[in-house]
Amino acid sequence: MLEQFGLIGTIQDEDESPEESDTASEPEDEPIVLNRKKKLGTRGVKDFNADFDFAERDAPSRGEEWAMEDVMKQIKDKAPESFFDDASKYDDKLTFDSMNLSRPILKAVTALGFKLPTPIQKACVPVGLLGKDLCACAATGTGKTAAFMLPVLERLIYKPRTGQVTRVLVLVPTRELGIQVHSVARQLAQFTSITTCLAVGTSAGTS
Repeated sequence: MLEQFGLIGTIQDEDESPEESDTASEPEDEPIVLNRKKKLGTRGVKDFNADFDFAERDAPSRGEEWAMEDVMKQIKDKAPESFFDDASKYDDKLTFDSMNLSRPILKAVTALGFKLPTPIQKACVPVGLLGKDLCACAATGTGKTAAFMLPVLERLIYKPRTGQVTRVLVLVPTRELGIQVHSVARQLAQFTSITTCLAVGTSAGTS
């Protein structure tokens, strides 16, 4: 009856299911291989350098001299050439009189018993007098404090005063060094109208 209306009935339990022909069977799934490597011929080999090495090799340590050279190189590379000068080769015949220091400063230098400038002073004072930044390194007791305080005081003498204001701030890491810098600055400025003071801060967590 179902066939008269063009309908297809369901398979009953007692009915046999039709067998599928072999031609209708789907082929078995083959394993999928991802990212098969292509063989490189002589065309790809020439693009690589057989001597190339990815391992980093540490440069031999040359001590503080190498570190200072590296710092100076980075400073010069990042800064305009017109601002920084290499003062490592200074005039060895330079004296305090030939530095064009003012009379009050020269009088203080004489009162302190300074005869000839030390190498660090010969290298730094002329550069500091030009108003340029200084990056220097020297052993203890070679006159580093005077090397940067002399040009600072010299420039303050000729700088117009605009009232009682702090015009220079020197920061040092320890109290002892602060006392030393203040003492040297006060003695170098003793014949000028420049006044100095010492301010000591307390570390966090101390009472």
